[in-house]
Amino acid sequence: MSGLGNSATHESASAPDNCPPQYIRYLERPNGVVPICKFSGAVVIKVRDDLWSRTWWAFDGDSVTAFSWEAKQQLGQWDPRFDEDYARWLATQPVSECSGC
Repeated sequence: MSGLGNSATHESASAPDNCPPQYIRYLERPNGVVPICKFSGAVVIKVRDDLWSRTWWAFDGDSVTAFSWEAKQQLGQWDPRFDEDYARWLATQPVSECSGC
């Protein structure tokens, strides 16, 4: 991964700000509802300073990768789980009544 602008960093996964919406669960606690991310962290890969991929991981060994458009174009094929999970989640969301908002 050598080269100017190429990097890998680790981030904590915290809902709702740093967790994909399809992987957020809500738990009822005595003080209210708390969002919880299914994953514990994410490894972010940048190539030429542009996001290439973000792999979300959990301590139980589960992981899922979100690939950038550019990565998908160059790879040709990839694990579509992230996109499929997002599409399923999106299909369950209520339709907005305000089309021009």
